[in-house]
Amino acid sequence: MPTSHEPPRPTAREPVTVFADHPDAGRVTLDGTHLVMVGDIDSRLFEHWSTGQPGTPVVETVDATGVTHLGSAGLVLLARLAQAAPAPIRLRAHPRTVWRPLQLTGLGALFRHEGP
Repeated sequence: MPTSHEPPRPTAREPVTVFADHPDAGRVTLDGTHLVMVGDIDSRLFEHWSTGQPGTPVVETVDATGVTHLGSAGLVLLARLAQAAPAPIRLRAHPRTVWRPLQLTGLGALFRHEGP
């Protein structure tokens, strides 16, 4: 339960998709407690995501198998999701594109990696 200084955490009843500039650039879809990341996860997409969410959602699983590039903003997004989660998030991701940057930054410990 949020305290008075924490914004309420959104819960998506209908899937919510956020695009960067156009669908080919990258997108993030939240469907309940499941998040799907596709394409280039960069600062433009992070900005659209941050302005469209009233708080950090509680996510149990992330499917990042469709990510083609994970920029520093994508790492920040994943870190925020992991910090808001009550348990380690199950992450499906390709080793080089997503999992390796998480390991190099020390963020890998916040997730349970499940290969693609």
